[in-house]
Amino acid sequence: MAPLLLLPLAENAFKHGDLAARPTAVRLELEATAAGLRFVAHNCVAAAPADPLPAGGLGLANLRRRLALLYPGRHTLAVQASPTEHTVTLHLRWA
Repeated sequence: MAPLLLLPLAENAFKHGDLAARPTAVRLELEATAAGLRFVAHNCVAAAPADPLPAGGLGLANLRRRLALLYPGRHTLAVQASPTEHTVTLHLRWA
């Protein structure tokens, strides 16, 4: 697997998550098999702040580009967002 491929997903879960949420603010799941890998980053989302972070982050855009170059036709990246939680799921197939 390419180095640091999962870092933007884990980083975003903590950066944009509501770390005060209970019982679980952030949940990361990793499953690796001989056929491939599944990584899920799930985080709770706080109410929108009065002074939000500026839009236009490059983390997911760069990750999508790296996946297209390194795993063409062998990956899926799904982002699901609701007002209270975000879930990002990455599937990689080795062959």
